[in-house]
Order: sequence, then C-alpha cells, then structure tokens
Amino acid sequence: MNDRGLVDALRARDANALAELYDRYAESVYRYCWTLTGGPDGAQVALRDTMIAAEARIHALTDPARFKVWLYALARGECLRRRSSGAPVAAETEPGYTGLSAVARDAVQSLAPADREILELVHRHGFTLPDAARVLGVSRRQAKIRYGAAAERLFRSEEHTSELQ
Repeated sequence: MNDRGLVDALRARDANALAELYDRYAESVYRYCWTLTGGPDGAQVALRDTMIAAEARIHALTDPARFKVWLYALARGECLRRRSSGAPVAAETEPGYTGLSAVARDAVQSLAPADREILELVHRHGFTLPDAARVLGVSRRQAKIRYGAAAERLFRSEEHTSELQ
C-alpha cells in the first residue's frame, strides 16, 4: 500500500490502517522523536501521540502525496509541545553506534539542536530541503541556509575531532 492508499484507509477507518501506519513509519518517526526529545521515553510518548493525532486528524491532510511530510510535522509538534511543557530533555545516545559511526555520532551530538534536526531530516530520513522546510515550518530559503550552516559546522566539528585523535 502506498501513502495515498494509506491515507484513504485511515480516512475510511479501515481496521488495518493503523497497523499499516505503524509498520511503515513507527521506526523512523521514533528515531526522529528521539533526536528532538533526547531519549527513548520522550520519543516513545511522542510517537504514540503522533500516531493518535495522525489517525484523528487525517481528514485535515489536503494532499495525500505529502503524507510523510505531514506526519513528521505532527511528530515535531508533539516533541516541541513536550519540551515547552517543561519536560526535561536529557540527551541520551541511541544504541548501536560503534567505531567510525560513534565518531560521526559524537560530531553530530556536538551541534546545536536546530542543526542536528535539519541534518537528521535530510540525511537520515531522506527529505528534500523543500520537504524539510515544510516539516520545520520555515521557508525553503531558510531551510537551505540552515542546512548549509549546519553542514559547515558539522564539517568543522569532524575536522576538529579527527585532529584530536
């Protein structure tokens, strides 16, 4: 089932639609939420609330082709709502990093949250800059500037890290 079919199924309250939504997007949305909330507990709650919101608000989606962008924007909203409500954000490291990937992770972790988020959307989740702009709620131009600056800071951070080794 493609995203259009998933949207149609969610709108029709198909009994299998929510399971399909979880199968297709739960893992990647969870990773994105982890980045924004700083750990597994916040990510898990944000993921749950994102899926509930997606099912409840599916009729508000005007373009089914933009489902993934819309879903990530919902997830971002859930994560930011948690941060603004005073919930603590303790940056924990996702499991599974070893060797060179740990060095890269450390370089990314040294960046500001806004830098990590734009890089996460583009490189880990495969968004184009225009789609990342939609998720972030900024203009394409702002996303391009943010991405360029983040990539430059990451490059400088990686250079610094390799000098220390």
